[in-house]
Amino acid sequence: MTTLPTHEHTPSIVAAGKAPLSTIHRPMQSNAPMGKAGMTGRDVMRIFRKHLWLIIILLTVFVIASVGGTKLWLDYSPTYSSTVRLSVAPPQTDVLRLGGRTIAAELDIRKQSYVNVAKVEAVLARAIEQDKNDRGARLDRIQKTSYYTGDLNGTVTLLQEKLSVSSIRDTTLIAISLSGPDPMELPEVVNAVADALVVQLSLQSKKDRTKQMDSLTAQLDETTGTIEARQKAIDQIRGASEVPLMEERRNIIQMTLQSLTSELTQLRLLKAQAEAALDALTKQQADGALAGSLEVLQALDQDPTYRSLVVTAKNIEIEIDSLSERLGEGHRKVTAARARLRTIEEKRKVMEAELVKKQVTAMMQQQQSQVTAVSERLLAVGNQYNEESQRLRDLGTSLSKIRALDSEIQRLQDTAAEIKAAIMQFRIAMRGEPISVLALGEIPEKPSWPTYYVMVPLGVFLGLGLGLGLAFLMEMMDTSIKSPADISARIDLPLLGMVPHADDMDEEVDDMRMLMLTNSDSLAGEAYRQIRTCLLFSGPASQRRSLMVTSPSPGDGRTAITMNLAASIAQGGRKVLVVDANFRQPSLSGLFPKASVNGLSSALVGQGRWEDNVHQVDGNLSVMTAGPLPPNPAELLGSEQMRTIIGEMTAKYDQVIFDAAPALVVTDPSVLSTMVDGVIIVVRAGTSTHGILQRTRDIFLRVGAHVVGSVLNGVRITAGGYLKRTYNTFYEYQGQQLPAPVAPRAPQAAFPTDSEPPALGGDLAALQEQASNPKDQDES
Repeated sequence: MTTLPTHEHTPSIVAAGKAPLSTIHRPMQSNAPMGKAGMTGRDVMRIFRKHLWLIIILLTVFVIASVGGTKLWLDYSPTYSSTVRLSVAPPQTDVLRLGGRTIAAELDIRKQSYVNVAKVEAVLARAIEQDKNDRGARLDRIQKTSYYTGDLNGTVTLLQEKLSVSSIRDTTLIAISLSGPDPMELPEVVNAVADALVVQLSLQSKKDRTKQMDSLTAQLDETTGTIEARQKAIDQIRGASEVPLMEERRNIIQMTLQSLTSELTQLRLLKAQAEAALDALTKQQADGALAGSLEVLQALDQDPTYRSLVVTAKNIEIEIDSLSERLGEGHRKVTAARARLRTIEEKRKVMEAELVKKQVTAMMQQQQSQVTAVSERLLAVGNQYNEESQRLRDLGTSLSKIRALDSEIQRLQDTAAEIKAAIMQFRIAMRGEPISVLALGEIPEKPSWPTYYVMVPLGVFLGLGLGLGLAFLMEMMDTSIKSPADISARIDLPLLGMVPHADDMDEEVDDMRMLMLTNSDSLAGEAYRQIRTCLLFSGPASQRRSLMVTSPSPGDGRTAITMNLAASIAQGGRKVLVVDANFRQPSLSGLFPKASVNGLSSALVGQGRWEDNVHQVDGNLSVMTAGPLPPNPAELLGSEQMRTIIGEMTAKYDQVIFDAAPALVVTDPSVLSTMVDGVIIVVRAGTSTHGILQRTRDIFLRVGAHVVGSVLNGVRITAGGYLKRTYNTFYEYQGQQLPAPVAPRAPQAAFPTDSEPPALGGDLAALQEQASNPKDQDES
């Protein structure tokens, strides 16, 4: 290809901040990368299916290794085990006080303590040096085995390491086991240790029971002495009286106190009445009202002298009245009678005063005597009441002491009975053994380790674990994008669609870049139509007039996506122009050899009109090559002339698509992205990584470009690929269709068109003739 000469005035790059060609509103996009989503069950199954053979191989290797290793182990170095079982006597609740614990809990405690005792130095030393007196054991059973190191301490230490003593759950048994390579000497060792443990525990049990027996006997003696002391105290308190007589005396005293209480109440009332009467007499005496009282009048009437003076005075008054009527008031006899009357009246009054005084004095003395008598009687009854109350209290105290002592004596007698019963039980229990040998250890016939039922599952577990671990490790280390989930889960970037790999298609396609022109009915053709649909329905068509297709790296399939997407849009009835904007390694000129050698670069430097460089491939599809390679591609793409040309192209064509260079290799795509309405990023499945795609996206976001979405290219279909089910369904559905050709349907509203597409001609006809062959015709 020729090189474009440099002009004197290089077109200037569009200044920052200048409005882009399209007047559409581009939504703001965040520069912050989307956080990684957690792995789902679908991802786990995908990883499992992808690395299934690795997991199966590792699982098979480990299972074979576990079986073979177990076989070799059993043949050359097997391990045998011999076990002796001992039965522990359950605790007797009548003999021992369990302190609130149940029999099962006490049995577990006893079993655990025996397990701990079995490996103490005293028991093992007894097992090593036991003589014939110990349960008839043969002398030096352990000393003739390989476990005897030559000295006592070393042998004890070795047995403590080798012996296994455990409690068998939910039983009264404990087990003593020993494992080793020689099956003949194992029973000798475990049986000797079991015999030594039985002897040791029996001696210790007898010693403990004897000590407990002595303690119980001392408690019984102490309790008996306390009972005797309390009985003596009762006798001293009771004296010669028996308790029933003391109860009768207390009843009599209570009745006497009731009588005295009633009498005290009456005396207090009488005393109050006498004192009130005395106070009334004293007040009447002070007021002089006693002279006219009934008692005084009765005393005057009963005195004969006073009564004679009263009669004499009345007679003189009658005489005076008679004389006054006969003789007149002034007569001397009347005067003399009046003189006698006055003398009599004076005597009467003097006598009346003496009698009243005498009677009042007698009345006062009588009332005072009554008050005094009542008070004296009240005092005497009160003293008697106090004496009787004290006697009742003393008697009640004595009875309470006697009852308390009787209750204590009864409790002590019950305790003494319990102690006596415990002593009897201990005497019976001392005849038994705390532990006994239930089953002696025998010579093992088969090895106890290793076992297939342990080693084979272990091999399966290790094989699965290692296989799954390697599968997930390989998946985590592989950061390439292989499926749509890898884009949506890690990068905030819409996915417009995905294109299957060419090797996974049933149709033979010579050039994937021209697939929509030669094999539009294939699975890849359906994928491009899906991308077209997602693109056109992602926003108004007026806001997607100019698009740029780029990718992070070379070889991602930018040109294939550009051409096939443009062809699918053109087949929908829209006029499409594909422009090769890759001034580094252009590809459209080789794809369309009949196209003009002049192209976009020629128009940017002013060498002719861009319309003259357009090559029509189909009625609705046209292409324009890159033209001669310029020395300053970034400056040309960012020039004002480029903005003008894009505006003219969008005015003439419904859709303009630029095939740009890789975004991470050169800066041309980032410059051109500010001129177009949207950017489409092509990602190669299995090659592009998350980091590469993230950096590509960030480049366009930093310059303010609008990233429409991404297209995942080269997705594997077969061999457990992402589109396996879609692949099968598509070709099954295609096989059910009729082979007769179907006339093209009218375009939908989303794909406006002004006229029917014209017949193929030119390059398109040549490509179809080159790609057609009998095999393809049969398959279609």
